[in-house]
Amino acid sequence: LFIRRMDTFRKDPDGERLAAWSKEGGALPLAGCPGLVLVAEWGWAESPSPAASGWSRVLEAAARTSPALYCYPASASHVTVATLSSFRGERAIRRRLDADMDRRLLEAWRVALEAQLGVGEEGEPVTFPGFRLTADRVELSPGAGFLFFSDPSGSVAVLRELVMSALDHPALKALDEELGGGVRASIHIPNIVHSSFARFSSDLGVEDSAHLREAFSQVSADTFVPFELEIRHLTLANEYAPYMHQPKEGGGEVRLFQLAPPSSS
Repeated sequence: LFIRRMDTFRKDPDGERLAAWSKEGGALPLAGCPGLVLVAEWGWAESPSPAASGWSRVLEAAARTSPALYCYPASASHVTVATLSSFRGERAIRRRLDADMDRRLLEAWRVALEAQLGVGEEGEPVTFPGFRLTADRVELSPGAGFLFFSDPSGSVAVLRELVMSALDHPALKALDEELGGGVRASIHIPNIVHSSFARFSSDLGVEDSAHLREAFSQVSADTFVPFELEIRHLTLANEYAPYMHQPKEGGGEVRLFQLAPPSSS
């Protein structure tokens, strides 16, 4: 019998460490090298909203489907706009920077994104308008759990274009040239709009994977109800713990952008 690898769920080493931390406590596991990401509504599942309450019921039910499925805490919820430097992977630019150069990189991305998003007076919202996403389905891939969104306004696509345009900002362009194109090479733009919410703390065989797939499908059918998520904030985040598990305080948040009121059109 030929079994395709995609038929089974695979252990994520960082998911394994986070699962152990969530059960046993102790020091938060750190990433092999810190990542840098632009995300929307970091911590959205913590809000006292009907959407967050409904989503928590989905996660509680999903977590019971298998001890190998590690579900993120609400504090780590986020919608990925772009990865500017991954917390893993050999091409990640932050992996090869000293402390001074790393600070330059974070500052260059901060000012470049401020310019793209339209920063006004200090403390004022940027000119980029807020928008809404619709959470419409949940799925398990061989390596993770994903909540997928539709983006009726196309705002996430525009934001991703702005990220690439930010490379033309003088501070970021100069740094990219100095690093031999490493800044540009580190960027990853997803082709989906999503929140990841789970990883696998151990490998599952074919039979266990089939049971989990069936159980999770039932959870989705029984508990998941599509909902709208209002996007009012973006965060340039220093992802020094895997999958946005770092706290916002103490260096996790490089720059919080408050978006302008949504367009009425």
